[in-house]
Amino acid sequence: MSPQFTPFLLILISMKLLPIISLSLLFFAACKPDPPVVMEDKSGYPSDVAAIVNTNCALSGCHLGATLEGGLDLESWSKVMEGSDFGAVIVPFSPNWSHFFQHLNSFEELGVMATPAMPPTGDRLTQVQVQTIKDWIDNGAPHKDGTYRWAAEETQNGGKVFSLCAGSDLVAVTDLKSNLLMRFIEIGQQPDKLEAPHFIVMSPDQQFLYITFIESGGTGMGNSAIVEKYTTDTYERVGTVNVASNPALIQLNLIGTRAIISHFNDGDGTKLTLLDTENMVVLDEAAGSSDLLSRPHGLSATLDFETLYVAPAGGNYFAQWEIKNDQFVSQEKYVLDPSEGAPLASSKYAPYHCILLEADSLLFISNNKTNDVRVFHTGDHSLVKVIPVGAFPRLMTYDEVSKRIFVACANEENTAVQGSIKGCISAIDVASLTEVKRIFGLGQRPHGVGIAPGSRQLFVTSENVGGEDPPHHVIDGISGPPGKYYIVDLTTLEVIADSETEIGVFPNALVVSP
Repeated sequence: MSPQFTPFLLILISMKLLPIISLSLLFFAACKPDPPVVMEDKSGYPSDVAAIVNTNCALSGCHLGATLEGGLDLESWSKVMEGSDFGAVIVPFSPNWSHFFQHLNSFEELGVMATPAMPPTGDRLTQVQVQTIKDWIDNGAPHKDGTYRWAAEETQNGGKVFSLCAGSDLVAVTDLKSNLLMRFIEIGQQPDKLEAPHFIVMSPDQQFLYITFIESGGTGMGNSAIVEKYTTDTYERVGTVNVASNPALIQLNLIGTRAIISHFNDGDGTKLTLLDTENMVVLDEAAGSSDLLSRPHGLSATLDFETLYVAPAGGNYFAQWEIKNDQFVSQEKYVLDPSEGAPLASSKYAPYHCILLEADSLLFISNNKTNDVRVFHTGDHSLVKVIPVGAFPRLMTYDEVSKRIFVACANEENTAVQGSIKGCISAIDVASLTEVKRIFGLGQRPHGVGIAPGSRQLFVTSENVGGEDPPHHVIDGISGPPGKYYIVDLTTLEVIADSETEIGVFPNALVVSP
């Protein structure tokens, strides 16, 4: 081709190819990859918590989807709040009592640690990450939108079980419907000292809790102890009163405006205290001579609150007191065994608790040393029946539906059923005054009992002294092995499967707000 034609051909070719080139450029522009799409986190965790959980915990083969370790699903906030095979794993506002925190923590300065360590393989969480989890639970473990799991339930007075944990100065609050721990209420006056709460009762209107403390109540209270008053919805402490040493049980009147406290002190000080519970002030004391009462413990009163029955732990008798115009007026004593004659100080029986069934004119008294419940007629104070029960009977409760009394017996043995673990519940039929069943499988040393009438359930706390009833996981950093509670079906008198729940140390009493 002649060189002189080259420019013309180039122009021609360019004109022919221009549309093709333009289309090609448009095609490649249209096929340019879109920027990566950032998937929205739908777990419900706050973003900083989600970043930790989603990359370390909510993984296939661990705690995600169909393959779950311990039944714990961490895929979402709502799932983790359902708990695991072992109940609640997060107790809002209480990281040191939350398994979720305990197993992730490997830094002693941050709090309690549990075995096995999590994650089970690879690197543990950094201190910053663990602190993030702790802070989140400390603030109530909210959803990313600020929702608190138990917000609705905690505006109500009912639907809760309150278990008093004497070894950790706590009240464990359980949701009655789901059987999940909602909260631990810190009680007492001195955070750095164990004040040994001893007993808990609830006002008849279910609005208030009253708790006795054996140890000193704090600055300015000398060697005396205290009674505290808390609300059942916000858990706020709304009253404290200084009483004599060693306050034990509490008996409220029918409308909750008066309370009587027993004191199992060994000296000659106050033995009984009468309180105005609305103003939390002492109205009267039964004090004086050494023979007034011998270490009173159990209490039960008539509906008009004019007659009080007292079971003294250091006597061979029970006492009947008359109360008039907010004063203790008179006392009579009646022996537990008519053959013994006169009332006197004695370690033979160790009476612990009493229940008055006023309509039946019957008084039931549990006796630690003789392993029985003695029944007396309140009209003539005669001994009606001695009912053998499990070893070391303690607190009792009455079921108005089945007409049975349930007795927590701390030391009963049945190696065939529960090995080295001791304890049972004795069920007494009131009509026949006989023990109809001993219920086992309730943990080491049952102590507290309470009934949820609507669900026909009996709640039982067990002390678990010495850790004979092993916790689900080993926990390092609390004051003792966690205690537990169990639930009994009141229709079948069988322990409900999987009802075992770990709570604070040494749970010794409970109340149910239906």
